[in-house]
Formats: sequence, C-alpha cells, structure tokens
Amino acid sequence: KADLDRLDAFQIKGIRRTFKIPPTFVDRTWTNYKVLEQFAYVTLLECTLETGRTHQIRVHFKSIGHPLFNDAEYGGDKILKGMKTSKYSKFIENNFGFFKGQALHAKTLGFLHPENSAKVSYTSELPDYFESVLKRFRDYCIK
Repeated sequence: KADLDRLDAFQIKGIRRTFKIPPTFVDRTWTNYKVLEQFAYVTLLECTLETGRTHQIRVHFKSIGHPLFNDAEYGGDKILKGMKTSKYSKFIENNFGFFKGQALHAKTLGFLHPENSAKVSYTSELPDYFESVLKRFRDYCIK
C-alpha cells in the first residue's frame, strides 16, 4: 500500500490539476483531471494518466482527501464530507450497493504493442449501472 505521507507536490494548472508522488515512493507519477459534473459532495471526473502505475488514480485522490466513491481500500466507502443527515446517508449507502468495487471506469485504454510498436486503443462507454447512479445523483441534487 502507498505511504501517503510522502506526497511531495500539488500544482494547479487552470482546471487541470497535476499530482506527483516523489521518486522515493515510486517513479514519478502524474494524473491530470478535469471536473465533468459536481453533485454536492461527489464529483464526476475525467482523468488522463501520464504514467500508469497500479492504483495510481486511487492513491492520488486519497492523498488529497478525495478517495474514489465506494473504494473500501482507500476510504471511499464512507461519508467523509458534507451532510450527515439520515436521508443523505441512506442515499449514499444505497448507491454504494450499485458498485462491486470503486466507481472507476476506463473509457479509453491505449498502449504500444510490445512486438511491433503499433498503437493499440480500446474504448468502452459507461456501463448501465454507472449511468443509473449518475442519474440518481443528478435527480437527488436537483431536488
């Protein structure tokens, strides 16, 4: 598991932000993100990785106090901020049940093929259950 006390820097570049875990932890790792939608205390993000380390997105967002929704390993399976009313708590807990793990989806994966160096790319739209949870958040936050 990551030693999060070693977070070295947090730089803000407009609406894109860059995080770095220093080389004493692993090689330099970078995650760029932008906010797509804000739902009270939950946010839909688009992330672009400049490096690809195991759990990179999960480690970076946990390190700034924003673990991924329903990520039990990094603390995202609890209500950390915002309202703690029974109605809101019930709403969040019900939505935890839609995910088998953390709320993370790779829309595009790409790499260079190891044998011929050809660019390989795969895309995948959000699964129905993920879209369903987003709709629930949109409806809840409008009320």
